[in-house]
Amino acid sequence: MNKMNKINLLELEYDELEGVVINLGMKKFNAKQIYEWLHVKIARKIDDMSNISKKHREALEVKTYIPYLNLLNHQVSKKDGTEKFLFKLEDGTTIESVLLKHKDRNTVCLSTQVGCPVKCSFCATGQGGYTRDLFAHEIINQVYTIHRRLVKKGEGVNNLVYMG
Repeated sequence: MNKMNKINLLELEYDELEGVVINLGMKKFNAKQIYEWLHVKIARKIDDMSNISKKHREALEVKTYIPYLNLLNHQVSKKDGTEKFLFKLEDGTTIESVLLKHKDRNTVCLSTQVGCPVKCSFCATGQGGYTRDLFAHEIINQVYTIHRRLVKKGEGVNNLVYMG
């Protein structure tokens, strides 16, 4: 829970989502619709869920939220098209993700931690030390945020690699 004690929809397992939906007076099948909006259509707002009734979307808005990452900086390498993203998390900490562009695929390098305990000399991430592991929604949202950008160009994410 966060955002004024609302339930974070991206942190729920499917059976937990069903429980929330039923507690809000919705039907069990609505969980499948919401799950699809969250993880297939990658909705950023509950109001985008057009096949959920307005009444049920309003109930969801009161009790739940969809977290997203705040993009602080985006850099594109002129050399090879690699893209670096700096995201601010809900607690104010920052993480980086990298999009590696190849002719036939797009690979996203995901952060799994805020900071790093290893402190490799060639890597800036560990210089500030380790703070914490990321929550599932923070990892998922790195993929979703970059995927949304790629879809606008008719592309998608093909591979994932993890830092940390």
